[in-house]
Amino acid sequence: MLTTCNLLSRWCRRVEVVCPAAAADIPSYSGRGLLKDVVIQTMCDADPFGNFCISDSATLEQPISLHIGPVPPKTRPTVVIDSGGWTASLGSSNGRIPARFRDANIIGAVGAACLGVANVFKHAIGVSENSLIADGLFDLFRLERVPEDGIFDRGPRLSNLDLGNILVVGLGSVGSSFVHCLKLSRAICQAMLVDQDLIKVENFNRSPFLAEQISR
Repeated sequence: MLTTCNLLSRWCRRVEVVCPAAAADIPSYSGRGLLKDVVIQTMCDADPFGNFCISDSATLEQPISLHIGPVPPKTRPTVVIDSGGWTASLGSSNGRIPARFRDANIIGAVGAACLGVANVFKHAIGVSENSLIADGLFDLFRLERVPEDGIFDRGPRLSNLDLGNILVVGLGSVGSSFVHCLKLSRAICQAMLVDQDLIKVENFNRSPFLAEQISR
């Protein structure tokens, strides 16, 4: 949810996040406050001029709807994403990811967020259905699609991940996203970050970092 909202706020000026109170009022992974507050803080930091809010039911008229998780009956969202472990799901036609796949590994969730937001962007600019990313399951450990009705495994478990010393040369869209995922995964490491370029406002649409983090 955090990654999805972060990416949306880079290009979409009006986003309503519908989140049940029970889910919105849980502490965020960062320890900076409740989930709902951190989501809005993240989006407003990415775009101070955006119109972002959290509610317990949708109020926008004719929205493009991105749904995270299993879809309740009688709802027809525009885009559906789900995840578990290394696996990302796009669309609801290929079934749900088994509950046993859900663990502390955030790679599948980040991948699902990227796929879902990409399709929302395509809907927003009015591309044809043939130009959308096709529904399916994506194995992000093997970097391949899972065949329809195919058997897939959960991949290696990621827990208490200790990566030792890391040197990251280049903090553009790829490098900054890599470091962002390290933070989300709560990996233990000593990272040296190297980039001689100056940060400009136009870089913010390609990086998941926030202004408050970069200014430090």
